[in-house]
Amino acid sequence: DAGLKKWMDNQEVCGVLRISKKTLQVYREKGLLPFTRIKNKFFYKPEDVQSMLESSYHPQKRKP
Repeated sequence: DAGLKKWMDNQEVCGVLRISKKTLQVYREKGLLPFTRIKNKFFYKPEDVQSMLESSYHPQKRKP
């Protein structure tokens, strides 16, 4: 199915957004990036990743 090929995995998203897997996890937890989960693997739609790039989202780094 060609539709299945459109989904991106963690590694691809981290590469495109130039973020770490930890940052990607934060995006998921905060609901910033929609995702689907199959077993222990996460998948993302390219258009959602594109939206994230296009929105001028700049997370504030907080000191723990």
